[in-house]
Amino acid sequence: MNAQKTLPHFSLKTLEMYIAAIILGAAAGWGYWWTSQQTYSLEGATPVQSFDISDVVTKLKSSLPEKLAVLVNVQPQAYWVSIVDQQEMLLPQPLSWETQVAPETMLANTIEILLSGAVKVDDAFTTIPKDTQLLSLTITPKGIYINLSQEFAEGGGSSSIIYRVAQVIYTVTSLDPDAAVYLSVAGHLIDEAYPLGGEGLILEQPVTRQTFAKDFSIFRNNEVDL
Repeated sequence: MNAQKTLPHFSLKTLEMYIAAIILGAAAGWGYWWTSQQTYSLEGATPVQSFDISDVVTKLKSSLPEKLAVLVNVQPQAYWVSIVDQQEMLLPQPLSWETQVAPETMLANTIEILLSGAVKVDDAFTTIPKDTQLLSLTITPKGIYINLSQEFAEGGGSSSIIYRVAQVIYTVTSLDPDAAVYLSVAGHLIDEAYPLGGEGLILEQPVTRQTFAKDFSIFRNNEVDL
């Protein structure tokens, strides 16, 4: 007589978690594909430090077991500048890449789109100088290292300088809103020894979204509670 085989224990709660993760992953993938095909209006504008889908996905992934977390993915976003009610704001443009593409490659490709100025958002623009090139982008356990060409430091007043840095910081952290960023121009970290542009902007490296918004009052004035 053949021994009866028994299935491994599989609780209803575990099954529900698997189903929820799969549904969310599929919905997120479809949603990002659909939004990437659209032209956005200013009605979708969100000030810095407001709601970001990547924040939600990051928190969800951290609450799931590792085998489930890999099913939940977020796509990078390029951040542009728009003016709403006479205030400058960052406006994200969701982008869609193949899920098997490495995060480092996705971010590098997204930064390339940002630097090209290929805006697909109504009435939005970029403060990043033309011909700025991405020299390197590396993700390490310490943070994200990004090196831009000298053109990034050219021209513009204080507002332009601050917002061009914000565009890069928010874009490169769109996969992980809490990531630390080390921003360099022509191989030099932007700091007291190598301030950025004629306005002499100095960054406390590494930079995060939170520290950047805290250090520059131009962002604090635009914050809203959602």
